[in-house]
Amino acid sequence: PIIELEARLADFLARRLAIEGGEAYRALLRRSPSNADAYAGLGEADLALGQFQAGRAAFRSAVRARPSDSSIVRRLRVIDSVLALDPPAAG
Repeated sequence: PIIELEARLADFLARRLAIEGGEAYRALLRRSPSNADAYAGLGEADLALGQFQAGRAAFRSAVRARPSDSSIVRRLRVIDSVLALDPPAAG
């Protein structure tokens, strides 16, 4: 059915976008290793791919790079809270 095909295509495109986004953020971090926004973007890409530990690590790096950014700190707290609910996902 068309609806199922559309859903599968949307999932594929979202995954591809997350993969490409993660690659772009990694490239940016090689040039600017203290870029908090790049770490946060990488974290979001990792989370979108189900890579929860990598996402949390990226957000921790973002907080270290810019500890005064309340939105990044809040996002890390949410990630930590979610991972605390699912210990196997937390590693």
